[in-house]
Amino acid sequence: MARQFFYDNQVRRFLLQFVRLFSNFQVEMGAPDASGDRDLVTVPVMYGDMSRNVAQVMREASENKVLSTPRMTCYINSMTYSRERVQEPNFIDKLHVRQRKYNESTKTYSRTQSNAVTVERHMPVPYDLKLNLDIWTSNTEMKLQLMEQILCLFNPALEIQSTDNYVDWTSLSLVELEDISFSSRSIPVGTEDQIDIATLTFGMPIWLTMPANVKKMGVIHKIINSVYDGSGDLVTSVSDDNLVLGTRLGITPGRYGAILLNGQAELVDHGAESITDSLDTTVIAKGNSKKPSWRAVLEQYGPINPGITQIRFSQEGGSEVVGTIAYHPADPHILLVTVDSDTIPTNTLTAVDAIIRPSK
Repeated sequence: MARQFFYDNQVRRFLLQFVRLFSNFQVEMGAPDASGDRDLVTVPVMYGDMSRNVAQVMREASENKVLSTPRMTCYINSMTYSRERVQEPNFIDKLHVRQRKYNESTKTYSRTQSNAVTVERHMPVPYDLKLNLDIWTSNTEMKLQLMEQILCLFNPALEIQSTDNYVDWTSLSLVELEDISFSSRSIPVGTEDQIDIATLTFGMPIWLTMPANVKKMGVIHKIINSVYDGSGDLVTSVSDDNLVLGTRLGITPGRYGAILLNGQAELVDHGAESITDSLDTTVIAKGNSKKPSWRAVLEQYGPINPGITQIRFSQEGGSEVVGTIAYHPADPHILLVTVDSDTIPTNTLTAVDAIIRPSK
């Protein structure tokens, strides 16, 4: 049976951002000191809809425990489906992402490309979240200090972000102040000693989404079967003998050639000239064109793995010289090639076992 359960803490992340909005507010308490300054006390913020076990611990297993002030509590008032924000329910957005290669030894990302993936994002479901913020104070002055600091921020709303994920299109939202209840007590107060609570009501439009489908993109290395024959015509039947092994078509990117000398390969542009002696090879670019870069050519087909990715040089007799490659650390026009000695062509000429006299 396929596993259908999923949970990504989507509503919880919005609650955490809401709690962080009201953290680190302070109130002045106590008498002024010699310099006229008063003590600043940071007001704690907690989620009000706590479990019974947590409430029992905070009250120290006693009904005589009095809650301290000042403090702020927040909780969900309501959560309703937003019909006016509904879009195409069956829409699936496809986003193509190419990752940067991660170095496990240095724990950093390099400039080279790594895996390419396709992210299929399903249309999220809109909801309107209503939250209450209760401000617990022991006197009116303390309440006014907190409300003045909070109310100045909402004109009329603040934007929040639940995650920093690049492909998460549900992370952005806003918090809008909708209603204010200044006091929980009735006037006149009389001789009651209950804690005065001011309630601020906020609205938050959010989106809930299903898990995205992530597909890894691959690179086509070989075409096994072809609909074309060796001459380039369409195959009219499957009885062609060439289809047993497949008709192969070799493609040269950018019509580049390659020169391999002393374990270093260099690209040769179409129309360029090369001067070769016994020690070195010099490639002269055509006109004002620049020497081609290996990285620019190879990364069109994905990243390479140094020491693993192979390069093959075809010989006239049908054989291939195979070697592993790596980028040159300083020169982007040179590719370091470690040739497999078993693929190097053998010398077919007979050995010279006598003295050669040029005069004869």
